[in-house]
Amino acid sequence: MQLNQNIIRKFVSIIFLVILCIGKSMSQSKTVTIKGTVLDPNDNAIPFATVYENNTENGTVTDENGEFKITVSIKSNVELVFRNLGFQEKRIIIQQSSNPGLIVVLEPSLEKINEVDIIAKSTSTKIEEKGFTAISLPVKELQTQSIEINQVLSQSAGVRVRQQGGLGSRVNYSINGLEGKAVRFFLDGIPMDYFGSSFSAATIPISQISRIDIYKGVVPVELGSDALGGAVNLVSKKDVKNNLDFSYSFGSFNTHKVSLSGFWRNKNNGLTGKISAFYNYSDNNYKVWGNDIKVDEKVVNEDGFVTYVPKRGITVERFHDAFESKTVKADFGFTGIDQADQVFIGLLLSGMDKEIQHGATMFVPFGEATYEQSVIMPYLTYKKNNILTEGLSLNLFTSYSELIRSRVDTTRNIYNWLGEIEDEKRVLGGEQKRTLNKLTENAFLNRLNIGYDLSDNHSLGFNTVFTHVKRTDEDPLVTQKTDGYYAPQYFKKSVMGLSLQSKLIDQRLQTNLFAKSYYYWADIKVSTTEAGVTSYETVSSSKNSFGIGIASSFELNENFLISASLEHANRLPEANEVLGDGLNIISNPHLKPESSFNANLGFNWNINLDSDNRIQLVPNLFYRNVSQKLKMVTASDPGLFQFVNFDKVRIKGIDGRIQFFHKQSIRLTQSVSYLNPVIKTDKDELGNDNGLANTRMSNTPFYQANSEARYNFKSWLKNNAQAFVYWRFKYVGSFYRYSEKFGSEKKDQVPKQNVNNFGIGYTFPNQKLSISADVNNIFNVQAFDNYAVQKPGRAFYIKINCKIF
Repeated sequence: MQLNQNIIRKFVSIIFLVILCIGKSMSQSKTVTIKGTVLDPNDNAIPFATVYENNTENGTVTDENGEFKITVSIKSNVELVFRNLGFQEKRIIIQQSSNPGLIVVLEPSLEKINEVDIIAKSTSTKIEEKGFTAISLPVKELQTQSIEINQVLSQSAGVRVRQQGGLGSRVNYSINGLEGKAVRFFLDGIPMDYFGSSFSAATIPISQISRIDIYKGVVPVELGSDALGGAVNLVSKKDVKNNLDFSYSFGSFNTHKVSLSGFWRNKNNGLTGKISAFYNYSDNNYKVWGNDIKVDEKVVNEDGFVTYVPKRGITVERFHDAFESKTVKADFGFTGIDQADQVFIGLLLSGMDKEIQHGATMFVPFGEATYEQSVIMPYLTYKKNNILTEGLSLNLFTSYSELIRSRVDTTRNIYNWLGEIEDEKRVLGGEQKRTLNKLTENAFLNRLNIGYDLSDNHSLGFNTVFTHVKRTDEDPLVTQKTDGYYAPQYFKKSVMGLSLQSKLIDQRLQTNLFAKSYYYWADIKVSTTEAGVTSYETVSSSKNSFGIGIASSFELNENFLISASLEHANRLPEANEVLGDGLNIISNPHLKPESSFNANLGFNWNINLDSDNRIQLVPNLFYRNVSQKLKMVTASDPGLFQFVNFDKVRIKGIDGRIQFFHKQSIRLTQSVSYLNPVIKTDKDELGNDNGLANTRMSNTPFYQANSEARYNFKSWLKNNAQAFVYWRFKYVGSFYRYSEKFGSEKKDQVPKQNVNNFGIGYTFPNQKLSISADVNNIFNVQAFDNYAVQKPGRAFYIKINCKIF
């Protein structure tokens, strides 16, 4: 009860702060910040257009999305001037009563102009120059393709995406050797931890994303996370004109993906509505083969004696692996008003259904086990620049979610890889674990980000993220329940960060100093079994830690940038790691935070060969020294797992990319990454010598290379049409499932991967309709991301994109 009162007080305090800030900002009228977007007649953003207040030196330029922001004094009418190469100048009078949100359309210039070189920095470039080892990937050109966000991530240097099968299967992410929960995901800076599996990087359509920011090792304070190995921030599309977009993709394995997104704004009062929805489905009935795929063939001899002979090396279809997910996310509020840049009340509804084909390997197929999940999340967002005073900004997100997860696994039937039910039955039932488990997780999430510009070259940032989770689970098949079994579990986590950002030496030197504080507390349900009787009790656990770091970059000249970052980072255990998952992972109240010393040194070198050709080199050296590493191990009970603090690991490596550009038409990309993760622990979780000290980590890819050739060209059919063609190649070196130290022959090995993808696309002259075709795994090679779990072979997809208005 006390915890609930604390949460209510925090929530009321936050709402009071928002109301106070709105009221204060309404009383100010000396200046107004005018925001807007500059577009061409086809609704395409015009980047780097000049916007200035007439007869003054007050001006700015639009970013890569065509957006601008300018603060002007409102004593009388203000005239803004908009200019860009190849377009007619436009002037707009801003009256004192005018709404500060603008959409400006520039008409093409009819006069012939001389070719001029324009040098301006995109949003992606600015992110990569902040000193953090970061990759910012604009994905506009990919939005018309049948491509997933995971495919884009896996093409990036230093990023490894390991997926256990087809659409909807479990995914493990790794950045420079640190994986799992050490890598955090965000949507517009909001942690996605409690959004559910049905609304994740594996399911969100790329057509609803404008940019993907990848941080390696060191993560900025504004993301507000205890990420140890890095972070991925998905930046959603920022629409400014009323629109409704639709896309539909269909292809192999009965795969269907539907996406709908819309934006509406009343320019008179700023009333705004946004909606994004998507639906994914696949049978995932792709073919698999290999030694793990066998069928016991029944043989009856002359005497009537029955024997079963294993038949291996056959090719079969996966028959129980269908996946379905659906999501609706709606926002309703105001944008571009005096009281707020944006204020929304939103609702996220999401759900998924997944058939389970097998366990950790494909050796034993399942035919009836299923998994379901649903999420409902109402939320509030509020953003305001220059609130209370010039240079002070506030960004607030508050949500309350309910996630329900159900697992059904009770059948006594035994299936073979032909989808047939065999004669023999299981005694107790359950293909993986006999269960009707239902888990309900209620989570309160609050994120507050405050920034203040001390001067043109110095700013402060503060971020706090607080989560409070209540879990209850039930399973009518669990026997010997005590009162402790029904007791709810609680998990509370707080992450706070403070940063000082500076730009020195004519803004060529950028530095970010930061400190972070971490804390978690949990009520954990633990079980003990004595004389065959299981009892449950609740114990409490809490831990705190502290981190500090620096990220810096220096621009030697306009073509060469050097960046470096150092951090003592920490990661708190997650709810599943501490509380267990109610199924296969048991709780551990003794977990400590992971810690790591992270270091990065990178370069960004642009080589202009001539006016049409350019090369970019981006190498990165990294070092990680991890202690109290969280690792999942086999528990004392068969079929159960538990997280423990185990390995000390040192990781050294290098990654990078080289790109060649010819005008705006040809782009060639080569990225590589190599890491050497060495175990420094000589004891196992029980304190016994493990013999693994100074050996490389098992089940870890060490070498990866990605190649891409892309050609964008104007259609030879009609003006304004666009087309593209691309080829991608992905190579992953082989690695052992277990330690490379023990055994000399017949080790379990994930073989090297060589996968080729190809695609083409065409956008019609009116820019309203586009169609693309993609072929994945062209040569139908046997591909694996994890041991003995085969990924889909050759697959064909067609995608249609339509701008309804």
